[in-house]
Amino acid sequence: MTQSTLLASGTAAADTSATPTAVAAGAIMTVSIFSANPGASLAGRGIEVLQVTPGAPNLITYLDEAKRSTQINGPCSFYVDRPEMLTAFGVALDE
Repeated sequence: MTQSTLLASGTAAADTSATPTAVAAGAIMTVSIFSANPGASLAGRGIEVLQVTPGAPNLITYLDEAKRSTQINGPCSFYVDRPEMLTAFGVALDE
């Protein structure tokens, strides 16, 4: 498995919609949130994982305190959307 940073750690609102991640047919990717502070709290916020469609994006899941990672099955393309946060969080990708 290879791990990379999908969205750098930060507090500003940001997303990866300009460069969605493609998941090949039969492939599985793990998307997870991270912070440099192991005790960091999302303070009730969540990072959205959205599937790209010909129309409006479909919400796959929220990554938050209760669900810190999810698996994405291909084929599909997705992106992540982080709201403004009090503590810096980023998104990692294992493929």
